[in-house]
Amino acid sequence: MAGHSYSLNASNAAKIGGTGRINATGPYEGAFTRAEAVISDKGTFGVEFDFKTNDGATASFLSVWTEKSNGELLSGAAIIDALLLLMRVNDVEPKPIQVDKWDKVAKAVTKQRCECFPELMNKPIGLLLQKELSEYQGQPKERMLIYGAYDIASRKTPKEIVAKTPKAQALETIIASLKDKQVKPQSSPAYSGGSGGQPPAYFDDMPNVEF
Repeated sequence: MAGHSYSLNASNAAKIGGTGRINATGPYEGAFTRAEAVISDKGTFGVEFDFKTNDGATASFLSVWTEKSNGELLSGAAIIDALLLLMRVNDVEPKPIQVDKWDKVAKAVTKQRCECFPELMNKPIGLLLQKELSEYQGQPKERMLIYGAYDIASRKTPKEIVAKTPKAQALETIIASLKDKQVKPQSSPAYSGGSGGQPPAYFDDMPNVEF
């Protein structure tokens, strides 16, 4: 499956201010262990991430939807631009590589060959993750979303890096204001342009993404 290529757009990146399973809203520092090019049934492009913190906690299936089949950019495009900026990468193309990925049939993490962006993997990154709370068929559901990203060393947000701000100032304010996201009950689980949740608990019964 051919994925979508990405080139750094610094002005778009500037829009982002901001052991066990990660299940709490807040800042985390670690690296992506998988950055896979994905395409929805409707032809929407995206990137699906697995993330592991420096102390071993993980968040899986963090999906960022970037562009509709008609070329319309989604809000997730700014997230990808922010990651390119923070990782000092100008362009990425998906390549077939072997990665560890959750297999819902085997109900275990297995080695799989996937179209991924190696330049976005195994590099230090600070993420702001937000827990989304929702309800599906009367059952509570939750997933983690990528709310924003930041440079670990300087603590600067992408916007501050683009603006060449002398000192990091925004991150602590963003962290203090970051709260869980509550989604109103609906007939099907919310699964749109921000990011994605955890595999074992409810990923198996998630419908295919549609826009």
